[in-house]
Amino acid sequence: EIPPATTAAASTSPTYSLRWKPAEDVMFRGSYARGFLPPYLHQITKVTTPLLLLGATDPLRGGEPIGERLTPTSIYHYIAGEGNYVGGNSELGPERATSYSAGLVLTPAVIPGLRLSADWTRIQKHEVFYDPMVLLLGDMRPNGQAQFEEVFIRKYPERLRRAASSDGFAVGPVIAIDASMMNAIDARSESWDYAADYGRDFAPGRLDMPLRGTYLKELSAEFRPGEPFREYHGVVNDYFAQGASAVGGVQMNAHLTAMGATAHWQLG
Repeated sequence: EIPPATTAAASTSPTYSLRWKPAEDVMFRGSYARGFLPPYLHQITKVTTPLLLLGATDPLRGGEPIGERLTPTSIYHYIAGEGNYVGGNSELGPERATSYSAGLVLTPAVIPGLRLSADWTRIQKHEVFYDPMVLLLGDMRPNGQAQFEEVFIRKYPERLRRAASSDGFAVGPVIAIDASMMNAIDARSESWDYAADYGRDFAPGRLDMPLRGTYLKELSAEFRPGEPFREYHGVVNDYFAQGASAVGGVQMNAHLTAMGATAHWQLG
């Protein structure tokens, strides 16, 4: 049975924008904004459960395996009892973001009906939601033990519950792990958006030709807390399948539409 949980969050997230027209057919624009994303309901409810670890060891106790062995030859280690948590976290804070944009719009008088624009956007996300359960896989993944030590041993030691010190070590064995979600990583993106619109009335009807394009220069994030940023634009990857909204980002896309119409027919 999952216990009920409540949380409350509020934010004032302003947007500031500026537009300047030094000439009739030239316009500059820019903006600064802050964003705020509270957690979903399933992300604020902790679940108590036994934890199964794959090879994770405790460097503060001479590298002994964390948990009790199920069998003498098994690589699996098991932590039972109260205090093990997975899933959501009622103390999870919101994700926050800062975005900057700047652009140019041209409407050249020498070509009536033509409008050109280019906009640059930079977004930086902080305190992004992170599920640390993947770190409990220990040495079954490349650098897994090192990442387990970095997050649970050094950076978030309060997420480990230990028994009294014993066996000549300054700390006791780990008896429970809080592996619920946390605000622990950052992400950022940078892109250029291009647009061209041409529309003109002719004697028999009208022609419209809109062009849209986006070049994603950067889409990067920390894969685990404390790791260097990894680049995800133009690739299919597991980070955005597990934790964000899509599988990577398309590096470049563009589309052009042409539509001609008269009073009696339309061709696109």
